[in-house]
Amino acid sequence: MTWESNYKKWIDFESLDPSLKKELLKMSQEDLQDAFYKDLEFGTGGLRALMGPGTNRLNIYTVRKITEGYSQWLIKQGSENYSRGIVIAYDNRYMSKEFAHEVAKVLAYHHIPSYIFDSLRPTPMLSYAVRKLKAFGGVVITASHNPPEYNGYKIYDETGCQCVPSKTNEIAKNIVNINDEIIENNVSNRDLLEFINIVPEFVDEEYYKEVWSIQLHPDLDKESLTIIYSPQHGTGNVPVNSVLKKANYNIIPVKCQSNPDPYFTNTRNPNPEDLDAFDEAIKVAKKTDATIILSTDPDCDRASVMVKHNGKYVLLTGNQIGVIILNYIIEEKRKNGTFPDNPVVLSTVVSSSLGELICDKNHVRFEKTLTGFKYIGERISKLNKASNFLFAYEESNGFLLNPSIRDKDGVQACLIIAEIANYYQHLDMTLIDALKQIYLRYGFFEDKLFTQKLITNTKNYINTFRKSIPTLIQSNEIAKIEDYESSIIYEKDKKSLLEYPKTNLIKIYYSNYSWMAIRPSGTEPKVKVYYCNCLEDDQ
Repeated sequence: MTWESNYKKWIDFESLDPSLKKELLKMSQEDLQDAFYKDLEFGTGGLRALMGPGTNRLNIYTVRKITEGYSQWLIKQGSENYSRGIVIAYDNRYMSKEFAHEVAKVLAYHHIPSYIFDSLRPTPMLSYAVRKLKAFGGVVITASHNPPEYNGYKIYDETGCQCVPSKTNEIAKNIVNINDEIIENNVSNRDLLEFINIVPEFVDEEYYKEVWSIQLHPDLDKESLTIIYSPQHGTGNVPVNSVLKKANYNIIPVKCQSNPDPYFTNTRNPNPEDLDAFDEAIKVAKKTDATIILSTDPDCDRASVMVKHNGKYVLLTGNQIGVIILNYIIEEKRKNGTFPDNPVVLSTVVSSSLGELICDKNHVRFEKTLTGFKYIGERISKLNKASNFLFAYEESNGFLLNPSIRDKDGVQACLIIAEIANYYQHLDMTLIDALKQIYLRYGFFEDKLFTQKLITNTKNYINTFRKSIPTLIQSNEIAKIEDYESSIIYEKDKKSLLEYPKTNLIKIYYSNYSWMAIRPSGTEPKVKVYYCNCLEDDQ
């Protein structure tokens, strides 16, 4: 079916939402083509898309279609499974609440129970609720840290982990088989509304208890530590403030970014990985002489920190935060006698090698997964009983300490970062000083991420790079190349099998833990290039 025929079907639809029809009539031919040339697809972080009319946009009709396909998949799993229910959460974005209720209505139409939060909640709380309520899955409406014009749809399995491709591919096949792109589904019959429930209040408190349990020095005096916190207009405001205040931290909010706002009015960038996100927080920090600034992204699964060091506020990267937390956990658990037997740390193939080196020298098993915390969550579920989960992190500011949640958790991250900052402040050190100590002990690492937005197809762009592998591998500087799409490891004199699920990623290894990798973004039309440069230990 052509984009023109898809467009005609929509514009001729008599019951089309008036606001969407009005928007359709204003769109250029180029925008119309992009809105209708394909259906939405699942990527690294679930399904994310621009909002608006069209089959390639997120709107009430595409949300209904996705949920109809998901419902059909659930029915195939058997009533003993889907009768356990699906938990639904949503963030602050435009139409998030409305989309979440559309999900519940479509599920109810098929007599599939749902449990929907009474107001916006962080993604990690959705993950926890699935496990706590023994539900069969979950859906969260969010576009994470994407720009305001985006929204998204993530599906979780019964373990509280975001579905990996083997499951989303099955669900996608059911979605494709839904014939009508525009689905009318208004549940007004009371006997169907009985399938829609509110998540019980106790879930929030039980989640908070799990988060508080990660503290290693909860009784250390906190009087001299001042924390600035911004939720970037998102879901973190209530849980992060609640957890930190209960732990007796002095936390000062960035008030202009604290209220939920779908337009993100007072932030230049809702992604706390970027310095632009901290403009307003830095103003508050300078007025209060704050020790650190914490920020979470809109769905509060990522967290970041700026540290006051030598009179300036310095932004740490996800890799740097990850190794600071990792080193702290290893050292302090050994001191207090809680270091487990057979500890396991999980990270991704594009995270810095420094974490792997720290684990190697401390006799901790270090396992790498593909990019995306869903793979880490899946791996946690499969750890054998003799293995003890210690920590998981990824370079894109995702951290997890308590595995009762199976996704990265910005609330946990804020609490442990606050504790570590307080611990080192008692030693007259900042988090920057702590990082320098790690470098001195294990070696100096420089990690960089470069992104390039593309108009052309990102897969074709990387395939062009892929064609140069035979030439690259002849270089004396290159030790090996891993092509995750063809599942081949290239070395100068041999090829071997790469035992990871197939994905469009190429990783080039040099020496001394140094490498670079290239992959398309799973959430936006851009390519990501990662560099990990390791200097000699004695430099």
